[in-house]
Amino acid sequence: MGTAGRSVACASAAYGIGISERIRRIISPSPVEDTSWKVASISLLLLAFSLVHLIRVSTVAQELDVDGSTQNHSGTMGYVTDDKTYFIAPVTTDLQRTVLGIDDAVAYASIDCRSFVAQDGTTVRVDKFDFDDFQIRLNDVAPRAGAGSAYFRLEFGDTPINEVVRAMVEGAFTNAAKDAGFKNGKPVVNFNQDPDWQWRPLHLVPATAEPEEPNLGDDAISVFPARTALGQYLVNHHKNRIGHGHEINYLIIKQEMLPHDVETALTDSEKASLRAIFKKVSIKEPSTVRVVVHFERVRNYEEAQRLPQSHEQSPFQLELVRVIKTLGFEKVIVDLVYGGLSIVGFVYD
Repeated sequence: MGTAGRSVACASAAYGIGISERIRRIISPSPVEDTSWKVASISLLLLAFSLVHLIRVSTVAQELDVDGSTQNHSGTMGYVTDDKTYFIAPVTTDLQRTVLGIDDAVAYASIDCRSFVAQDGTTVRVDKFDFDDFQIRLNDVAPRAGAGSAYFRLEFGDTPINEVVRAMVEGAFTNAAKDAGFKNGKPVVNFNQDPDWQWRPLHLVPATAEPEEPNLGDDAISVFPARTALGQYLVNHHKNRIGHGHEINYLIIKQEMLPHDVETALTDSEKASLRAIFKKVSIKEPSTVRVVVHFERVRNYEEAQRLPQSHEQSPFQLELVRVIKTLGFEKVIVDLVYGGLSIVGFVYD
């Protein structure tokens, strides 16, 4: 099972050595307590980012070929960089917004922050990331009416970062969202201690029409088809999820928070509801479904692991998988969510 990951985006060589040196001067070699001087320094730095950035973006926008190889043409789906350090995609479906947990999300960006943060996490290398190019592409997917939020997943892998670097990166992307016209920018920092973890770009595909990913279920059980490139990416990789290289066709979410001593995941009425739904839709072969079950909160990960249903091959999970496979699925991936803590990636072939 994987651990958390985070994405971020930052400034580029366009800022030059002056701003680069100013950044390095306010980043301490190790985490230190916040002071009014540090807070003021971060604020001034972010202001400098914005001022220099506004000048550069207006110039670079005139030079950038917006029909370049990183853009999808038929029905623009977003951007992925040639050097695979970030991607930006519009958020357009119910599935995408549900997985992100933001009702007004209209854009999603994932950034491999290791590309511009030193391995010890104390220095931002502004010459390693083209922030101007990122801003231009973010502008292109921004809502014309200025509504909605942009979600930034800032991936740091196993790179430790101090509070100054974190505040700087989060602030830079929050400002980028506001500059693009979004109502809000919501940066989320993610770490992953798995030595095999790798940041994955989204494989964007041209499309003349964006497929829909509606909720086919009800208030008790949500059922979403995963049909879009972003929808499948989020179902596989968002919030530490593990897809094991398989294309996930559906996401099923049990909405009710179950008590810790529950023995079965689904009620008889919920089972009947699922059978009715999947009688109406065709499940392509081979097929994989991710099932998310919510439980009451626990104090920590250790407490969650001690609960009987958290064990692979537990009667709770085996019964759930048996029911789901009768719907026509070949592979079932089970996630257990205890409030804000998740145990993910139980795979049943």
